Amino acid sequence: MCVFADGSYSDFVKDDDTRIRDFYSDLTESVSMDSKGNLYYLVLEYETNADHTDGRPLGDVIYTYNPSTNEAKNLTLPIEGQWYKKIQVSADGEWCFVEVQRPNGSGYVNYLRAISVANPESYVNIVYDESVIDWVYD
Repeated sequence: MCVFADGSYSDFVKDDDTRIRDFYSDLTESVSMDSKGNLYYLVLEYETNADHTDGRPLGDVIYTYNPSTNEAKNLTLPIEGQWYKKIQVSADGEWCFVEVQRPNGSGYVNYLRAISVANPESYVNIVYDESVIDWVYD
């Protein structure tokens, strides 16, 4: 929820009719803001059936909220099997950095994903590879 100076408010995290969403309770790691006041937040989305009951998790999505236009929209789409754990946005709002976790054999691997806000489909994954003792980009 965003409360404006005049006392009005916007419930930008409300569900719509197409997705059921879970919002993370740890706001220190699941919410970030750029210097223009735009809010970026992580949401776990589920598929829904005809009666809009919980389905299987689709994955995490990054949403943006612009308080000037009162508009919330998704920046990314869910990628099955990949979960966003932490988010940080550059001060200029051009880059979004998220910690990603995905299954890897019997465990999980965590890595950093740099996402261009202007072109979110074009992202870079940065992983520390112990076999080569170096950072790997893909």
